[in-house]
Amino acid sequence: MDPVPEGEPYHLLARTARNRWWRPVVGSLFVLGIGAVFTLGLGLVLGIVAYASGVDMSDPEALYTEMPLLTLVTTALGLALTLPLVLFAVRFIQRRPVGSASSVTGRLRWGWMGLCAAVALGAMLAGWAVSITYYLLSGQGLGEFETDWAGWGAFLPAAAVIVVLIPFQAAAEEYVFRGWLMQAFGAFMRTPWPGAVVSSLIFMSLHGYRDWGMVWVFLFGLGLAYVTIRTGGLEAAIGLHVVHNVGGFLIAAAAGETAGPLDQGSVSWEIMLGPGVELLVFLAVVIPLAKRKGLATRS
Repeated sequence: MDPVPEGEPYHLLARTARNRWWRPVVGSLFVLGIGAVFTLGLGLVLGIVAYASGVDMSDPEALYTEMPLLTLVTTALGLALTLPLVLFAVRFIQRRPVGSASSVTGRLRWGWMGLCAAVALGAMLAGWAVSITYYLLSGQGLGEFETDWAGWGAFLPAAAVIVVLIPFQAAAEEYVFRGWLMQAFGAFMRTPWPGAVVSSLIFMSLHGYRDWGMVWVFLFGLGLAYVTIRTGGLEAAIGLHVVHNVGGFLIAAAAGETAGPLDQGSVSWEIMLGPGVELLVFLAVVIPLAKRKGLATRS
């Protein structure tokens, strides 16, 4: 195992003495390929269980409405399982320290990530406030926030699954897209932006949104890549992604639509208002905060 190069930013940490052109290529095929197998395999199990339970599989909405909790579990678990794949590829394919996938310090900076999560919570609430204000002023009531309470019996089991699994799902996506893929591009070129753009495009393509939803997911991924570059690690991106996903799933669960956020499709430009404010507020606070704290941005 080779040490990471000294004095380099996060996206260049794969440039070790042992680095060869094939290592990031083979590692990417391993992470994305085996990750797809996990996701499709769990999806197949879900389909078999649904069919055996008499769910009408000809209805594309059936899994979301008939088996929402199991659908959420299999989807989140399939994505979460890509996290150990990244760590395995870092250690045994690129032959560098596992911690270099987390930050320039060779570890996950838990205190910094917790602080970023707190900022993300405030940013998310600000985004919700903007969305609600827009809906009220445009005569749409509370818009997507205008839902009926599902009751504690339906909410609590869903909330337990969300709180336990969604953080791992969100963190795994960061290790794949803002971690592995950006560092894989960094093994070939010193500028971080091709890796940031391509990883954000792949991130967008793996979501089911269309129209403005695609634009939003791409910009969200690009914002997470930017904050990763500027802070020298994945902690800020993980903090925002976890809070954003957990908050959205909890709202859906409160309305009895536990798997609702997974049922993606065509959406209007209005979806970008609240989340856009959330992302901008987060970046405006976290990046100066990292500089003020003297956060390490080079190895």
